[in-house]
Amino acid sequence: MRKLFGHLEGKSHVIWDWNGTLLDDVDISVEALGTVLESQGLPLQTRAKYLERFRFPIAEYYAEIGIEIRPESYATLAKQFIDSYDRRIERARLYAGVEDLLHDLAAAGVSSSVLSAAHEPDLKRLLGAYGISSHFTHVYGLGNKWAHGKIERGRQLMATIGLPPAQVILVGDTDHDLAVGRDLGIDVLLLTAGHQHESRLRSRHDRVVERY
Repeated sequence: MRKLFGHLEGKSHVIWDWNGTLLDDVDISVEALGTVLESQGLPLQTRAKYLERFRFPIAEYYAEIGIEIRPESYATLAKQFIDSYDRRIERARLYAGVEDLLHDLAAAGVSSSVLSAAHEPDLKRLLGAYGISSHFTHVYGLGNKWAHGKIERGRQLMATIGLPPAQVILVGDTDHDLAVGRDLGIDVLLLTAGHQHESRLRSRHDRVVERY
């Protein structure tokens, strides 16, 4: 991760995505998805297939892989995934070099925040558990667990940061992060080895960096 330092030159603030960007939770996400698929009598997804197809909105991704989505059932499916994910979260780890990079950025006068579709109380608890809370001036997650509203939270975060967009960059691992950054009018850097395959990222953006 330290190799990313050079890609952040000229910026005063970095907005970090959490899942798949700082936290390596891909494998537990694939496993949690498997519990939903099993309940629907559907075949499990391999990690490779997951990386090829995962996207936002989650409801559209579910429909694409065969999970029947109805207004009355989506909340139940989402809870099933979240409960399964939460049972596995202790196995997730920060990507190698995350803490060193955050330390180096702070030493260089570059501040950081987190913007995530994760439930904000859970997000803050995890940042504390991994010992990196002190590296972030702001932590913006969602008020629910259903992964709605990241763009709106991003707008709120930018207003709180109070810096010109040219001084801010968003670092993420999916094309949804790219959409968020474009809505906010800021530069975006996408990292490989997260929740989407590198080829998908490169087909949508010209600033994709191999994490290792």
